[in-house]
Amino acid sequence: MTPGSPGDRLKPVAAPTSYRCMMDVRTEQATRERYEDIVDAICAWHEEARASKVFSMPCVKRSGKVVFGLSRTGMVFKLTDPDAHRRALALPGAHLFDPSGRGETFRQWVVVPPEQAGEWEALAYEALGQDHSVPPEALEGGGA
Repeated sequence: MTPGSPGDRLKPVAAPTSYRCMMDVRTEQATRERYEDIVDAICAWHEEARASKVFSMPCVKRSGKVVFGLSRTGMVFKLTDPDAHRRALALPGAHLFDPSGRGETFRQWVVVPPEQAGEWEALAYEALGQDHSVPPEALEGGGA
């Protein structure tokens, strides 16, 4: 090959994906499938529940108010009951929802990571049944 020929410019490159990256894609897909199964079940059994989106985040609304959704880091639940909120935050990896990433958390919202997906369905039903007119300040009195 002579310098500057087309064959000289084409060099083999490593595939851009790694095994770890493929696992992340599979985990993300499994997470999404688990979320969708929960949404399908809840919306089938509860006529007030509707699948929707808020700021491009898939969610479920009850009577027009968001009660849970799927963020980039896990399933997100609005838990107005202080005991349920405390139990959800006690799960490994759970944390308050900070959609902006700037430390401005939504006090009633708890993110439960995919590693705790076994807890998602129960928390979704818990969130669906709670009173969403309770102001965030009510949690402060409950110690959460």
